[in-house]
Amino acid sequence: MIAIKEAAQLHKRYGQLDYPIDIEDVAKKEGLKVIDWPLLSPVNEVKRGNWIGIREGLSSEWRRWDIAHALGHHLLHHGNQLLVPSSHQAETRAGSRRIRYPFPYA
Repeated sequence: MIAIKEAAQLHKRYGQLDYPIDIEDVAKKEGLKVIDWPLLSPVNEVKRGNWIGIREGLSSEWRRWDIAHALGHHLLHHGNQLLVPSSHQAETRAGSRRIRYPFPYA
C-alpha cells in the first residue's frame, strides 16, 4: 500500500500526465539522473545514490519500465539496488505500473 500512496503523491505533484509518461523527466524532477550504461545481461538497471544506470540497447518500453522501477525504489527505500529481470516480483510491477500510468486515485 505504501507504493500506491507514493504513486498518488507523484500524481498530485505533477497533475494529469499524458501517456506515454515521460518517466525520465519525472525522475529528473525527483532529483535523479538517468545514465545509459554498458551493463551486461541479465542486469538491466542499477540505482546508486541519485543516479539510475540503464543498460544500453533496451527497447523504449523496457527502458521506461526500468526507470519507473528504479524511481519506485528511490521513493520507497532510498537505497541502492541492482535489478536482474528474473527477480521481478508482482508487488514491484504493480507499484511501477501505478507510477507510469495516470490512474485516478481516491
